[in-house]
Amino acid sequence: MAKKKRRGPATDSTSPLLSILVIIVLIAAVAGYWWSQQQRRVQHPKQQAASRLVPVAYNATVKDMTGQKQSFFFEHLVDIKRLNAAKGDKRVATAIVREVTMPHYNEMLRAKPWRCLNCQKPATKLYLHAMLYLNDEEPHIQDYGPSPCCNSQACGAAINGIVKKTYAEVMQTMRQ
Repeated sequence: MAKKKRRGPATDSTSPLLSILVIIVLIAAVAGYWWSQQQRRVQHPKQQAASRLVPVAYNATVKDMTGQKQSFFFEHLVDIKRLNAAKGDKRVATAIVREVTMPHYNEMLRAKPWRCLNCQKPATKLYLHAMLYLNDEEPHIQDYGPSPCCNSQACGAAINGIVKKTYAEVMQTMRQ
């Protein structure tokens, strides 16, 4: 009686087909698992609308007394719930302004060799004067002239005084 040779899995003619079938089944299982995870993450439409992110633009133009000037535009996504809360809570509004403006502080300070608005020494910091506009169709933050300043406290006080005076004049003009 002749012995039958046993073929191992590597020499079986159906082995490549079986391997492909196993791979397809594995891919389908992984894809099915991924899809089920994605479906769990889908929120109810009301929850989606309530936690929607909206763009908040940040516009600033830095200039100094030497005539150097540069405009900046940045955009951040902020949860609409927080924007609505900021309308009635100054602390939330201040936190949003900081979150949107401060990541760009160093970029604006280092964009040019700014000079102090008061004494013309090299500027080492910027005084930001950002205002959050929530009631406009598209919420945005406008910085009315980030002010380059040196390390002197006297210069800082002088610049802040000028800005407060200018801001008061602008607000008075807007009320008329």
